[in-house]
Amino acid sequence: MYKSLRVIIYSIILVGLVSITLSACKKDKDDDASVGDAYHCETETMEGFTFKACCKTDQCYYEWQGKRYWCNGTDCGDAATGLVNDWFGKKKSSSMSFEQMKKQLEELRAKVGSDCDCNN
Repeated sequence: MYKSLRVIIYSIILVGLVSITLSACKKDKDDDASVGDAYHCETETMEGFTFKACCKTDQCYYEWQGKRYWCNGTDCGDAATGLVNDWFGKKKSSSMSFEQMKKQLEELRAKVGSDCDCNN
């Protein structure tokens, strides 16, 4: 009698633990999808500012000060131009030219692309 009662109690506990674990995994997957964790990102600091480039197979973006500059798929020329324009608008002086800054961003994006096997 006690042995079968113990088996039933342990079974109920086991089912409860499995249910909790599975629901936690599902929640994590939903959260990942909403924040875009499928992207591989790299960061670089230039002249005191931190920039991020992120890619997945068919889409990339830059991020600076919380703003995302979306690429046209993996073609990021216009996104880099927009970010550099905003950056120069906030920075009073720079040791880098517009073209140097844009080239640095494009190199960062290319590094991310090669690290995640994205299109370059």
